[in-house]
Amino acid sequence: MLEFVVQKIFDTAIKGAGSILSDAVKRKNKEQLIKYEQTREKDRKNSKPKPISAKFKEPLPLVLNALQEHVQEVQKWSKVLKFSDLQGVKTVAQVYVELDTYLMPLNTQASEIEKSHLKPLLQAIKDSSSHCVILGTAGAGKTTSLQKICADGFSNGKIFVNNNFPLLIKLRTLADSSERAPLTAEICRILALHTEFIGDDETKLEEGFLQDVKQRTLIRYIDDLNAAILLDGFDELPSESLKANVEREIAYLLENLKNSKILITSRSSDFRYKFAELPKYEIAPLKREQIQVFAERWIQSKEKASDFLKKVFSSPFADAAMRPLTVAHLCAIYERIQDIPEKPKSVYRRVVQLLLEDWDSQRQIKRPSAYANFDTDRKFEVLAHLAYYLTADLHQLRFSHESLRKAYIDIHKDHGLPEAQGVQVVGELESHSGLILESGHGHFEFAHKSIQEYLAADYIVRLPSLSLIEEKAHLLPNELAIATSLSSRPASFLVELFLKVVDLEKKSSEWLATYLLRLAQEKPDLQIGKSTYSAIVVLHLISRSDAPNELAKLLSPALPPDTLKLISIYYHHVGKDVQYSSFRRSGSSRHYRLPDQLRIPTSLFQLLS
Repeated sequence: MLEFVVQKIFDTAIKGAGSILSDAVKRKNKEQLIKYEQTREKDRKNSKPKPISAKFKEPLPLVLNALQEHVQEVQKWSKVLKFSDLQGVKTVAQVYVELDTYLMPLNTQASEIEKSHLKPLLQAIKDSSSHCVILGTAGAGKTTSLQKICADGFSNGKIFVNNNFPLLIKLRTLADSSERAPLTAEICRILALHTEFIGDDETKLEEGFLQDVKQRTLIRYIDDLNAAILLDGFDELPSESLKANVEREIAYLLENLKNSKILITSRSSDFRYKFAELPKYEIAPLKREQIQVFAERWIQSKEKASDFLKKVFSSPFADAAMRPLTVAHLCAIYERIQDIPEKPKSVYRRVVQLLLEDWDSQRQIKRPSAYANFDTDRKFEVLAHLAYYLTADLHQLRFSHESLRKAYIDIHKDHGLPEAQGVQVVGELESHSGLILESGHGHFEFAHKSIQEYLAADYIVRLPSLSLIEEKAHLLPNELAIATSLSSRPASFLVELFLKVVDLEKKSSEWLATYLLRLAQEKPDLQIGKSTYSAIVVLHLISRSDAPNELAKLLSPALPPDTLKLISIYYHHVGKDVQYSSFRRSGSSRHYRLPDQLRIPTSLFQLLS
C-alpha cells in the first residue's frame, strides 16, 4: 500500500544524498589543493585555497514536509476527472474502464494483423520490470491512466508494488523554464532539495561541477526513496530545444536509476524514435463493450445508458466515440440534456474543436507552430482541404508518405505554406490535433472516418461554386450529404447540387441511396432556402426513389406552400393512376437543368393539392 513516506525511509534517502554531496566536496577540495601545489612554485603569490563545504539549503524537516505534501497533491489529483463539459464531479475510480494497448506501437506495425495483438494497459505496465512509455492520440486516456495507476497505488498498491510513492511531473510546467536542466530543477523544486556551497569569495565553482553534483545528489535521493517517477505529457513541451534538453535529462535518469521506475506519457507522433530500449504501450481505441461499460459507469443508469448507446451507435459519428475523451464529452452532454445532440454536425464540430484547440486550452497547454500565422483556423482549413483531396483526388482513407507528399504539393500554395516542408507540416498537424495519426509503418489516416467526411464536406461548402466538384461528385455521396446539412441554406444547396452538378439520369441508384441515407442521418434544416426549384428537386428525387413515401417525409420541409402552383411554371399535369400523378416539363430555365418528367405518389399529390 502506498503510504506517506515514513521517517526511516526519508532518513535513509537524505543520508545517501548527503553522502554524495559530501564526497563531491571532498573531491573538489582535494582537486583544488593539488592544483595549488602544482602552481605554487611558479606563482608564490597564490594563497592556499580555503576548503569549501556544502549543505542542503532547506532544513531537513521542510524537505520531509515537501515530500509529504507532494504525495498528498498526487493523491488528490488522482481522484477526480476535470474538463469543461462536466456537470458535477466524476471520480476516476467511478468511470475508468480498463484500456487495451497494442504490443507494438502503430508506427512500427508492419501488418494489420498486429492490431489484434492487445493486452490490458495496466497489466502490461505492472508486468514490465523496466521503465516504460504510454503512447496514444489526443484524448486516448494517457493522463487518466496515470491517475488510475496512482489511485490504485494509494488504495492497495496494485501497480507500483515495488515503489514507495509516486513523483508526478507535469512536463508542461517546464514551458517557461530558463534552466539548463529544467527537469532536474523542477524535481528539486517539488522535493525542496536544493544544495548550497560555502567557501571564500575567491572560490569559483564551475557550472558543470554544480550541475553534476545536483543531478547525482537528486538521483541518490529519489533512488533511495524508491519513487515511481511519472513524466506526464512529453508532447506538451512547446519547443524542440526544450524537448531535446528534457530528453537528455531523462536519458541520464534512465542510465543512473537503479530502484526507481520511470513512466512517460506522450502523444505517439512526438515519440517516434526516442528511447528505443524502452517498452512502449500505445493505447488502442475503445471497443463497443468498453464504451458500454464506460457509459453505464458514467450515467449510472443501465436504462439511460442503453438509450445513450443506441443513439450513439446508430449515428454517423459512432466511430468518434472510440476514444475516451470524445465518449466522455458525449456522456456529459447526455447527462445534462438526457439526449445526444440532434444534429450530427454539432458533434463533428465539437470533436474537431476539442482536439484542435479546447482540450489543450482547458489544460493551459500551448503548442507554438513552426510556421507563421498557422493558427487553429488555418490548421482547420488545411485539414479540410487535405481531407477533400485525399477522398476526391486520391480516393484514399489510408494514405502513404508519398500520397501525403503529393497532396501537400498540390494544396500548399492555397494556405501559404512552404512547398519543401510537407512532412513537417503534416507532422505538426498530427502532433497538435490528433486528427491525423500514423496507423502503421509509413501509413496515415484520419482518426475517424466520419471526421474526414465532415472536413471534406466543410471544404465543399466553402467552395465558390459546386461546379468545381462536378467530375468528382460520384465519389462523394456521404460528403455531399454532410455538406447539405452544413450549408446555411440547405434547400438551396439541394438545388445547386441536383440541378447543376449531379445528373440523376446518369447517377446510379446506389449513389443516390447512399446520399439519401446519410442525408436522413444528418437531419438538415431543409425548410431554409426552399423555393420553386427546391420543390422540383424534391419531386424529382421522389420520382427516382424505390421508397417514395419515406423519402417524402424526409424532404417535405423543402417544399414551399403552393408547390403545385409554383411548379406549373415549368410543368403541366399529364395524368394520374392509383399510385402516381405524372408531370411533363413544358418550360425551361436559364439557370438550371430541369428534369423532363416528375412522378409524384398519389398520396403526396393529394396532400399538395
